[in-house]
Amino acid sequence: MTDLRTLIFISTLLITPVFMGGCDGAGTGDGSPMSDGQAPDARTVLVDGGDSSTSDGESDMAGLDTGANCVAAEETCNGADDDCDGQIDEADPQMGGACDVDAVGACSEGALTCVNGALSCVQTVMPTDEVCDNIDNDCDGAMNENTSVPGCDTGGVGACAMGNQVCVNGALECRAVDGTDEICNGIDDDCDGVVDGVVCGCAGELSNVAPEAACRPDSEDPTYHVGACSETTELHIVAQFNSAGATTQVRVDRPGVPLSLVFSSYQQTQWRVVAAPGVMIRQIILNGSIAGELLDAPADVEVINRTGDMALTACAYRWPDDELGCNTPGLVMAVEQLTGLALTSFQGCYEGGMFQIGTSED
Repeated sequence: MTDLRTLIFISTLLITPVFMGGCDGAGTGDGSPMSDGQAPDARTVLVDGGDSSTSDGESDMAGLDTGANCVAAEETCNGADDDCDGQIDEADPQMGGACDVDAVGACSEGALTCVNGALSCVQTVMPTDEVCDNIDNDCDGAMNENTSVPGCDTGGVGACAMGNQVCVNGALECRAVDGTDEICNGIDDDCDGVVDGVVCGCAGELSNVAPEAACRPDSEDPTYHVGACSETTELHIVAQFNSAGATTQVRVDRPGVPLSLVFSSYQQTQWRVVAAPGVMIRQIILNGSIAGELLDAPADVEVINRTGDMALTACAYRWPDDELGCNTPGLVMAVEQLTGLALTSFQGCYEGGMFQIGTSED
């Protein structure tokens, strides 16, 4: 006969799971009953394979549904997780496609991008420096402007040998500058292969030189002489008895013809020559009774110093002669013999300040 205490123990084992709440929801799930005897809140219950749901059945993440109830479709830009991968609008068949924005030139290019659940055209090209490529790179409504590049070899002659790279149909081409009428400047202006293809320095039979002397105001007036024109190198004499200042300046603005210059002074003088562009000085001769010098001699110019004991004449400052001991004819004869050239012009002052050798506009 079964012991009564044994039956009571077996009965207890059979009844205990009911009070533990493991099946009917009355427990906490850890083997102890709920303190208030109520079932757990539905928000803490995992359903459909692990989705976290609210008591009203809506997802805590708007637009996302990755549970067993989600039906995957192709992702589009619509603010929803169409392909059930936990991401919204990460793809669309049209995303990245080309489109036009409200801009000009290269800046009108854009790409379709998903913005807040809708496809939008976003600008992808910003303004850059303009180049020669038939594209409005700087987005100002014009193409290829200001893209020319100076300096290129055209293969031509004279002034036409150098040109500019010009934008033509989206590519740079070397274009020669146009030839001009030939003038006396040491340049083949009309691009015929002949430099100064005219007789420079002539006005009929005489030279078109324009000598101009600035003597000291209370000194004697300057005197001048213009000789025959020369088809080769011109010979010009600038003469004074002494200088009105520390230096005597000679300005030369006679381009296109080779020049031989003579600077003569009885007193010691520092000469300075200032040459305009295109002037071709071949030789400078200094003459005087007392040693003189040339300051800042131009490059590649032969300088012959015949001052002091080597003077051609002691003095010469007046045309044709001063009749007071200075010897202008003697100086002219000496320099013509020394250079092998005929005199083109003479200008002189008793006290010189500034002399100029130019070209007459007549």
